[in-house]
Amino acid sequence: MESHMASLDELDLGEDDRDFELRLRAMCGLFLSIHRKKVYFLHQTAREFLLAKSPPLAVTPYTWRHSISELQAHSQLVRVCVQYIYLLDPDVVHNPRFHNPCPYCATPFLAYSRSYWHYHIRHGDLDDDVGFLTTAAAICEPGSKHLRTWTERTRGWEGLFYTATTASTSLHYPAALGCNPLVHHIIRTMGDEEFKAAHNTTTSTPLTLAARYGYPDTVKLLIEAGAKVDAGTKVGAHFTNRTPLNQAVLHGKLECAITLLDYGASFDHVLDSDSRETLLHVACMYGSEEMVKLLVKRGINVNSTNSDGDTPLITASSVPGDLRKSDGLKIARVLVGKGANLDIANEEGQTALMKAIRNHKWDLARFFVEQGADPNLQSCKGDLALHIVRYDLDEWGRVESLARALVEKFVLLEAPNHQGLTPL
Repeated sequence: MESHMASLDELDLGEDDRDFELRLRAMCGLFLSIHRKKVYFLHQTAREFLLAKSPPLAVTPYTWRHSISELQAHSQLVRVCVQYIYLLDPDVVHNPRFHNPCPYCATPFLAYSRSYWHYHIRHGDLDDDVGFLTTAAAICEPGSKHLRTWTERTRGWEGLFYTATTASTSLHYPAALGCNPLVHHIIRTMGDEEFKAAHNTTTSTPLTLAARYGYPDTVKLLIEAGAKVDAGTKVGAHFTNRTPLNQAVLHGKLECAITLLDYGASFDHVLDSDSRETLLHVACMYGSEEMVKLLVKRGINVNSTNSDGDTPLITASSVPGDLRKSDGLKIARVLVGKGANLDIANEEGQTALMKAIRNHKWDLARFFVEQGADPNLQSCKGDLALHIVRYDLDEWGRVESLARALVEKFVLLEAPNHQGLTPL
């Protein structure tokens, strides 16, 4: 397959499968096995034999041993993958009239190429190969047939492709996939106005996509090229507050969040105007302890409230334990250590202690009591924290321990709620 080719029809495929198999065996010897028209390394040790060590060992001329570096392997593989995608006709690949897989889809290499070309480009050495990078940019051009070839009907990537469906430049997909050599090449070929337009008039900017999918080096590259670090994304005719930092926090991309903050990103933007969730609320909601530590270290307000009056501490206490990895206790320790107010109540009059009890986070509730949370505060329904404690056979020891701790804090045992019920 040569770089000048424009279609698969130009490939020299005159030999039949048997002749090709014999030629391949003659070239590669015992390194490969061929089964049902698929080629495999005979064993993992064959790969280890071929790949050069780091630092490289001396290579004897005309031998295979340690003759290929990983950089060379990735570079060659991505050249073949991208050229193959470029040559395919998407009207054949995705023709709905085919009841069985189309001729191209029946070849495993299409599935491989569309899934791994960006992985190989990230790990190859292609910064100076302008001809290849130009072809790679062509398969990322919005509206082109080449883009359709590798993005349509690709299972498991629906989220990525949905966020980039309104991409206005060839920069969006490489940014979302962390393909730095290609990102750098496209930036070099773009005019200033086109680059600015890519970061101001689309639903998801290249910087937002790089932050969302977790590529800090791509984030750095785009910012240094002039991308606005706090640019919102556009929905309809309106910009939202979903900045690159919002997306990094929302999707748990810690290194991207660090990079954005280092370049001056603001954490004062709320996620949207309706919920008024701050970045710290979001980090607490998804149980990201390290993200919480980062934000509080950079000075975010630990007592901010959303539209429901919830503080980050209430949010950490509100999410049911089976919906995330963290039970909120580690996050609560961080927040309380940075001055989070234990007794702020939301619009329903519920405190973090009440929320923790309601969600059966017994250890978290006990922690709040030990840190001085007031157990005599009443919700808008007149409930004390002890009103909310419920019998739990599976965790009775923890429940009993919490109840005793509340009583020891001089809970008003005779205080009725609005239904006239006392905690007892």
